[in-house]
Order: sequence, then C-alpha cells, then structure tokens
Amino acid sequence: MSDTPDPMPHHGAAYAPLTGFAAPARGRAELWRILAVFALLVLLGDVAQALMSQVVRGLMGPLFGPVALLNLSLGLTPFGVVGNLLMTLPVMGVFVLAVALVTGRGPVSLLGATARLKGDFLAGFLPLCALGLGLLPLLAQGPAVATGRDLGQVLAWLPLALPALVVMALANEVIYRGFLQQQLAARWQPSWVWMGLPAALFALSQGAPSATGELAPLSLVWALAYGMAAADLTARTGSLGAAIGLQSALLAQSLLLIGLKGPMNGLALYTLDARGMALLPWMASDFLTLLVGWLSARLLLRV
Repeated sequence: MSDTPDPMPHHGAAYAPLTGFAAPARGRAELWRILAVFALLVLLGDVAQALMSQVVRGLMGPLFGPVALLNLSLGLTPFGVVGNLLMTLPVMGVFVLAVALVTGRGPVSLLGATARLKGDFLAGFLPLCALGLGLLPLLAQGPAVATGRDLGQVLAWLPLALPALVVMALANEVIYRGFLQQQLAARWQPSWVWMGLPAALFALSQGAPSATGELAPLSLVWALAYGMAAADLTARTGSLGAAIGLQSALLAQSLLLIGLKGPMNGLALYTLDARGMALLPWMASDFLTLLVGWLSARLLLRV
C-alpha cells in the first residue's frame, strides 16, 4: 500500500475554501477513523459524564447533589440552563482527545482558517440577534406566549449565558463540521456526502422536542436544514466561524427570548405554551429565521 495520500477532491469555485479546510484530514480520511473517533466519543463520553456527576454530588453533598443534577438535566432555572450548556465542555474535550488519538490531529486543525473565525462568527451571530430582538415585542403578543424570567434576571445571567451558548455551538460544530465534514470532504467530492451526511447525523442526534407531537418530522427537517446551511457556510468560508455564530444566535433566540415550555426554558424572557399543530406557525417562523441567517451571513461575508 502506498504511503502517498490520495489527491484532494476538487470542490468547485464556490466551495474552493473547502479544499483548504479539509486539508488537515488528507491522508487520514479513512472511514474506519471516523467510526473509531465516534466509538471513543461514546465510550469516553459516558465516563466523562459519570465523573461530572460525581463532582457535582461531591460539591453539593448527598442531599442537594441529586437536586442539582436534575436541575442541570432539565434546565428549569438560570443555573440549570447555563450548567446544562457548559456540560458540553467535557464532551468536547473527550472528542478532541479521540481525534488526536485516532488521527494525530490537534484541536486547532478542526477550526479551519483561524484568521477568519472572529469576523465570520459575527456575520453569523449579529444579524439574527438583531432580528430576534426586533421581532420580540410582536411575537410576545401571541396567545400562547406567557411572561417568563424578569428582564433584570436575564441580563444578570447574560455574561455567563452567552459564552455558554457559544460553547454549546462550538462543540456541535467541531464534531459535525470541524471533524466529520473535513474527513468526508478530504475523500469525496459530491456535496451530498460532506454536506448531507453530517447534517443528517446532526438532525438525528438532536431529535425532536416532545411538544412537537405530530410535527416531530418537521422538527427533524429543520435540524437537517440547519446542518446543511452550516455546512454550506463552512465550505464557502473555510472556517467554522459563521456556523458557530449562526447556531449561537439560534440558541439565544430559543433559550433567552422565547422558549418552548418545558426543559431548558429556565432563562427565557417568555415561554411558549403550545403543542402539536399549534406550533406550526412558530416552526414556519423558525425556517424563515434560518433562511435569513444563512443569507445574511453570505451577504456580509460576500461568499
């Protein structure tokens, strides 16, 4: 077997930055490496979660430890929401370790063009934040929308909540775009492979909130559409920045502005108490928001 890496696929003019983005995976893009990394993530991720649970129990004691863990799991308080988001840190650490063990790659190689990260992030983040804040007074008048957390309380938690949102988005993007998209794009040219497969796996991993009921398939389609939009931005820029910004803004809208009643609504200004088909107009709004976020990022970045 030759030690010479396979040539990089040609991805066309629009996705020319993808070649450089996927270059760190060249020569180590075998399918077995992808499977090995995710197998290690499952195994070591369970260990990391168990250790974190023990740390929480040790810090909070036998009486309050289980309560704190339940709070972190459900996110029904500001502490629970922020803590839940930050719980992705050990998972991301385990994933970076797995990538290093299987491919010999460092964490920076998963981010793409580091010089673009900040600017691309802002292009993905700021337009949707402005849109969400601008529409909030109108959307808050909906019949199923109730007042949630006090504005002062949300603002007080913002210095912790915003970085936690970025941590969650970073973890997702490092896994599905920073690693998986790179590995696939380094070996295969068709966009349905390096764009579609990571997006499909992302959608399946997210699942659908129980409140969506019969609209659960539509919720999965939205997650698939997001994954493809994030992959497209990543391929056009050669950086994870825009995708991280886009996901951070979407998380901010759903967790800080108007949150669906139930888990992870403990820091939202308003709560949406609707289920099943009653969520259809809101899901249509979610699709439009995603479209606006994707297009605005492309316009700002001129890609």
